[in-house]
Amino acid sequence: MVKIKLFIFLAIILVGYIIINSYNLNLKEEEDQKQFFSIFSKWFYKAVKNTISTIGYTFKQDWSPINKTGEKNDSETAN
Repeated sequence: MVKIKLFIFLAIILVGYIIINSYNLNLKEEEDQKQFFSIFSKWFYKAVKNTISTIGYTFKQDWSPINKTGEKNDSETAN
């Protein structure tokens, strides 16, 4: 669990760094701070939305070992 938290923390730091450099922001200025938080919050919202969408899609998939045609998967027939 610690590794996941560390990965998420580093990813957020990296995204912040990329935003600052891509938009040439100086975070000492109030206007640039507002722009940074606006861009970062939009990115974060999209990332969460895409993650939820992907997880939802994954749960909706048929994970049964039998195909819809009634035949077993190749991995089961190889035994």
